[in-house]
Amino acid sequence: MVATLVLELFSYTLIHPSFHMEHAPSYPTVPPRKYMEPPPSCHPILSDGYEIRPSLVAMVRASTFSGRRDECPYTHLQEFEENCSLLIIPGMNQDTLRWKLFPFSLTERAKIWYYRTAVRVGGDWIQLKDEFCLFFFPVPKVIPRRIQLLTFEQGDNESLGAAWARFMHLATSGPPHNIDEEMLVQHFIYGLNPESEHFLNLASEGSIMYKTVAEVRTVLEKVLNST
Repeated sequence: MVATLVLELFSYTLIHPSFHMEHAPSYPTVPPRKYMEPPPSCHPILSDGYEIRPSLVAMVRASTFSGRRDECPYTHLQEFEENCSLLIIPGMNQDTLRWKLFPFSLTERAKIWYYRTAVRVGGDWIQLKDEFCLFFFPVPKVIPRRIQLLTFEQGDNESLGAAWARFMHLATSGPPHNIDEEMLVQHFIYGLNPESEHFLNLASEGSIMYKTVAEVRTVLEKVLNST
């Protein structure tokens, strides 16, 4: 009798497909992924229409910032703003363009920070990038960086060119250090090994320590181009 009942139910399902659909188990639907559009910039767009090329977005996404400890927000901003300068849209302020593209340059922890901060700053690009640098390069990291500049030393087996490049990276890849340029150059020379300093003295036809900043840069450029 049970076999007859199952056979009748199977036959009914074939004849009436809607019976199977009505009694099929239901599964929860996956909610659509919500994209959070950046809030509007505080600078009005004076153009009726504009286009941000996908190639520029791809260029921005090629150099992302995630918020890791070994990443520098100042270096990221410098490269990001250089990329943005490649495009000029009539009627759109450059700060507005940066505001619109900036979230494409962020990932992971930095993207979470952006979502929490963008609405609060009211479309102000300057305030956004200031808070970005302060959050990912807090004040306690500023003093150690100044100490690195003032106690710079040329490394063992490090060439003069490599030492100069490393020193300039320290000087330009962080927040304003408020150290006079003449003092910076002096500390760089103090940190050189005797051989490199002697080489610069020969190239400057005297003591390199008594040269102006412009003269030191000229001598360095001459020496580095000849080696």
